[in-house]
Amino acid sequence: MVTNARQKQRLNIPDIDIIPAEYKRPAISSLSLLLIILIIGSAFGLYKLLPLRIQANVERASLDSRLAAAQQEIKGLQGLEAQVKELKDSVEKLENRKKESVSAWEIFIKQQVKWRLLLDGIQGTIPQGVTIDSIIQKDSGVVVHGLAPNLNSVLTYANALRNLGLTQDLGVTYEIRPEGNISFNLNMVINPGGKL
Repeated sequence: MVTNARQKQRLNIPDIDIIPAEYKRPAISSLSLLLIILIIGSAFGLYKLLPLRIQANVERASLDSRLAAAQQEIKGLQGLEAQVKELKDSVEKLENRKKESVSAWEIFIKQQVKWRLLLDGIQGTIPQGVTIDSIIQKDSGVVVHGLAPNLNSVLTYANALRNLGLTQDLGVTYEIRPEGNISFNLNMVINPGGKL
């Protein structure tokens, strides 16, 4: 009964719509309204995200250019890798040559011969009648070639050189020539450092 009383209290408003029904806009359903709100919300979200996408694209382009530059630099460094290896090999060879040179210098210093003293001794002890044709140095040895009137002069000369104390060993080879004189070679092994 309460509902009937309320219905009676309601005032009926007359429909004064004068547009014919075929020209009236159909009423929007709640599902359509929800779909329209969803589309508008998505469009608004896309509008707000568009600057972020542009910024992301700019940063991506910047990263791509930096990556391309880094790849070019890597290619350049890889090209230099062969040169670096070649330079390392050259440095290693130079180091080896340096070590060999230092070692050779040390050996030279240890075995350094006092040539002036030796040559003065060779010249100063020549007996009468003996002539020297050549003096040839081979490694740590010296070969004196000459002519003597007899074998006794050659042996006297060899003993005089031994007595100088500049040689470790002294060997004598000779040949008697048809004219009667003697062609000889004195093969001397020099003391290291030319020490007496």
